[in-house]
Amino acid sequence: MTSGKIVLQRAQLDLGEVARRALEAIRPTPITQKLKVSVRAPNGPVKVEADAVRLEQVVVNLLGNAAKYTPEGGAIEVMLDEQDGDALSTVRDNGVGMAPDMLPRVFDLFAQAEGSPSTLCAKIPPIRAFSRLGLTAPCRHA
Repeated sequence: MTSGKIVLQRAQLDLGEVARRALEAIRPTPITQKLKVSVRAPNGPVKVEADAVRLEQVVVNLLGNAAKYTPEGGAIEVMLDEQDGDALSTVRDNGVGMAPDMLPRVFDLFAQAEGSPSTLCAKIPPIRAFSRLGLTAPCRHA
């Protein structure tokens, strides 16, 4: 990715379908079987222009981290919405939370915090350049 050799295969996608595939990818793990996973989405599709494989990798990583840092019996919530022409995808869990000193490095390549949480809000511009994929800073929810 850092060498510029990956070619994105952009297409119009339904973010809800991407989220469903990502959920199916993580569901069979022993960790997720002990968690309550829910999805809230609009009735219709949430359209984005993106590389399906790469976007699914992002969502699988968010969900995998949520599962990893959420205690047994905990909950993971996936929320999809459209706001002001942008697709909004939020993964929320009731894990331990992220240390404030990790926030400036959260999107650095290979950055990882010891015992960090996985609650991230990902804001994805719809049907515009995929290169504008904008992940926002992690959200700590009380």
